[in-house]
Amino acid sequence: MFVRWVATSALAICAVTAPLASDPPDSQVNPQSGSIETVDSYWTGSHYRVRHVINPGDGQLIQVSYLTTGSIDDNAPRVAISAAGDTWAVWWRDDATDEVLIRKRTYSSGTWGAERLVSNSSENSQSPQILHDGTKPWVAYHATVQGGTKIAVAAGTDSPDPWDPLGLRTTTYAGDVDVLIHFESSHLWVTWVDSASNVGWCEYDYATSAWSSPSNESYASDNVTAARGRIRAGVLGN
Repeated sequence: MFVRWVATSALAICAVTAPLASDPPDSQVNPQSGSIETVDSYWTGSHYRVRHVINPGDGQLIQVSYLTTGSIDDNAPRVAISAAGDTWAVWWRDDATDEVLIRKRTYSSGTWGAERLVSNSSENSQSPQILHDGTKPWVAYHATVQGGTKIAVAAGTDSPDPWDPLGLRTTTYAGDVDVLIHFESSHLWVTWVDSASNVGWCEYDYATSAWSSPSNESYASDNVTAARGRIRAGVLGN
């Protein structure tokens, strides 16, 4: 991992944010430092690599870290930060078999741990989303499998082993499944576009440490966003 410090002048900020990216950057405020932390997919001139930027604001120096190496594209990074200030960056690698990968930055030491595999090594996996529920990070993504597109979720651990993803549903929908993971008021759930008229969803039961069977919410009369809103209201009991 390469780390450098850059002054927060207009020229330096431009240098950090100007290069093309495969997807929009993702940012969160670190609750311990108050700094904005951003991840994006940075174009090197030959491929995309994952970059992490800490911006303390107030004219202070920004810290830039490159989290990936090699010549294979690393795409669509997302970031999650715990209340203790630890940071997780997740992305997918456009390899012979596409992989979802993650790295953790420990706040107390300011150092990044090794890259770890989140997805199943035999499945083409892409487009991860991540959040922290106050106890651990969770990642949801989709994978191309026999029979359709698998919606998968995995809970983070601090062990060096690969994560252990769970398949929630395999859909035959050929469009963008747009997997999202949500956490609010002690409720954790995953949503995805399951068909041309339904949004699918599953909720996690903290008491049993199990995910519910998939359910559907129709968007035939409105849109995906509205259906996700109804799912949220049902999960939260509103």
